[in-house]
Amino acid sequence: MYKILTEIYKDMMIFHVSGSILLPTAIQFQEEIIQIFSEKKMIEAVMDLSQVEKLDNSGLGVLINLSNKYNKQGRIISIYCPSLQVEQLIKDVGIEKFFSIYENEEELRNHTLSDAV
Repeated sequence: MYKILTEIYKDMMIFHVSGSILLPTAIQFQEEIIQIFSEKKMIEAVMDLSQVEKLDNSGLGVLINLSNKYNKQGRIISIYCPSLQVEQLIKDVGIEKFFSIYENEEELRNHTLSDAV
């Protein structure tokens, strides 16, 4: 199971995600992100994955689906500080260039939207 906490910073909505995003909960996770992000008029959603213990291909697929959905609206899905397991999965699947990935808080807090596009 997973937990989501949100934070608004400048023009970003930061989703602090913890726990596991696996096949049984991936669709529910996607629906929650869509509901929360759609209610806000933020340009960028940042997925803080530093506390995600497990992410499988279905969870990764959700992140890709969200990115595709919001890119069509001129909005951005970025990743912040992925855990080692998540980072390895992203590299194994070969999609590390698909997302802007912020490695630390300073990078996240000091970026501009032109960096993320």
